[in-house]
Amino acid sequence: MQRVCQLDEDKNCYRPSAILIAQLGKNFYQKDKITGDELLQIAMETVLDIQYMAGGVITFLECENRQKLLDFYHSNGFKEISVRNTKEDKNLIQLYKMI
Repeated sequence: MQRVCQLDEDKNCYRPSAILIAQLGKNFYQKDKITGDELLQIAMETVLDIQYMAGGVITFLECENRQKLLDFYHSNGFKEISVRNTKEDKNLIQLYKMI
């Protein structure tokens, strides 16, 4: 049986194994541009490869609080989980997707 959560004894809770997509961005200087959907698909294929090798059931990412970005991630199966405030007083929306 694969363990998908680990016990955090200091906080007396379980933490699920998860993969973080740290940054997703397009290169507008490329001659043959790819769409955001294609870029996210490539990222998710890599996540699935990592999940197969290391385990985990959740993928996280965060983005600026802009409707166009939120619509994009929602249309690709991500759901909002919380908001993180940065030191620069910026709100980042945290999203997740079960894999």
